Amino acid sequence: MTKSLAVIRVTAILMGGAIALWIAMGVTLNFTVARQTPAFVEAWWPAGSMAKVAEGRQQLTSLSKLPKAAGDRMIAKLRDAALRDPTDTNALSTLAAFEENRTGANRARQLFRASEAVSRRNTLTEMWLIEDGVRRGEIDDVIKHYNRAMLVSNDARALIIPVLGKASSNPVILKELLPVLTRRPLWWKEYILELGKSGDSAATMVAVLRVTRPDMHNPEEASLAQLVLRRMVALKAASAAVLAANRLEGLSGPVRSLRDGGFEEPGNALPFAWWLRDEVSIRAYRDTVPTGSTGLRLSTSSGSGGGVAQQLIGLRPGHYGLRGQAGGISNDRTARPAITIACETGKSLIRAELPQSDDKGQGFRFTFDVPKTGCSLQWVTIVTAPAVDTDAWLDNLAIVS
Repeated sequence: MTKSLAVIRVTAILMGGAIALWIAMGVTLNFTVARQTPAFVEAWWPAGSMAKVAEGRQQLTSLSKLPKAAGDRMIAKLRDAALRDPTDTNALSTLAAFEENRTGANRARQLFRASEAVSRRNTLTEMWLIEDGVRRGEIDDVIKHYNRAMLVSNDARALIIPVLGKASSNPVILKELLPVLTRRPLWWKEYILELGKSGDSAATMVAVLRVTRPDMHNPEEASLAQLVLRRMVALKAASAAVLAANRLEGLSGPVRSLRDGGFEEPGNALPFAWWLRDEVSIRAYRDTVPTGSTGLRLSTSSGSGGGVAQQLIGLRPGHYGLRGQAGGISNDRTARPAITIACETGKSLIRAELPQSDDKGQGFRFTFDVPKTGCSLQWVTIVTAPAVDTDAWLDNLAIVS
């Protein structure tokens, strides 16, 4: 009897170990390779939910071609997975997709909302709810789910940002989007970057810059704002671009004259601020000049020449004067720097060679006219003569009526 009890005890221990090992292996497989090999893991561990969900996910791309019987079996598996683990948002969302294919949007909507209640990190759920909101015309709901998806998933941002960039050209969508952007959510920079690359609505860009308030003292934010301004210029949205540039600098109105003519405070609202060339043999740089203040030094060597400084402005049609001071200008007219003003379309308004002067400098004044049509924006460019060395300076540039 004692021997029999010992055999039973050993057998029970061995069987218990085997069962424990089987359970441990099943749980481990469920949480590790179930997504890659769902059929194998489900055969080993039928109680696991991940293999069922992974199998369902693999079939999502061919739902419309799935035979009804196969679809019913998959739904049963997914229901079992969701019942075993009601916190599995992937089980709920995959089941929702199958239910939509079989019974329509109403049942699917309930399940996708249940999935979102468990977690907002499910991209499938958020993307479906976005599309559902579009179908029902509930734009506020669409924006809410756009925001939720992008707050928690970088993958979702990559999918949604280009779509949102196009969609926000619609005034109805923009109206709902602006209050969200006012809070500067985590994805606002990616969205502005998208507008700067491919936006097609200047009105949207003006509104977005207004509510996001890029800090022009922050290099990253200033760079984003500049990209959007350049995009507006490329779209020939002159008034909108000028308005946006002015607002970024705390100004108002759709007109913009020359800024920083004294070259004392670098501006960041490019192209509506000075761009200065900086190369080994040709450069323009801010430095002290004989006027007693900071001005612009022009330096070329090795036969280099061409544009060294440029700024975009937006004057109304009319008659104007360009005045300033310059020094170190050669008595050889072919070797003198010049200032050109041209419409953004390329039409030249003036090319004025700076007058001869020693390093102490002297004042100058030129006049030009902005035509009534075809010249909403104007490029002011400082150019140096080719094939000669230049060592000159400029200061106190201004455009006057």
